[in-house]
Amino acid sequence: MTPRVARRVLEMFSKLAPRVSAPRVSTAPGISPRERQIREGMADGLTNKAIAARLGLSAHTTDDSARAIYEKLRVNTRGGAAAKAVRDRLI
Repeated sequence: MTPRVARRVLEMFSKLAPRVSAPRVSTAPGISPRERQIREGMADGLTNKAIAARLGLSAHTTDDSARAIYEKLRVNTRGGAAAKAVRDRLI
């Protein structure tokens, strides 16, 4: 998924999400602070390489963390992770 498409998907889900005055939950059960940073980069539509550069990590570390996020959120794709994060108010 390209960064442009990821942003559009997030925009669409944001419009579908109910407007609630409650603050967004910043963490998901079992998601580490580093994984949260990587998840936010994914939500911004960044590639693993771009996320790695932003956080000072290797692309392999970012890829491993992304896979761990998928497993913890029980999804198989970046789009699925982004959709679940928006739906569950994780970002």
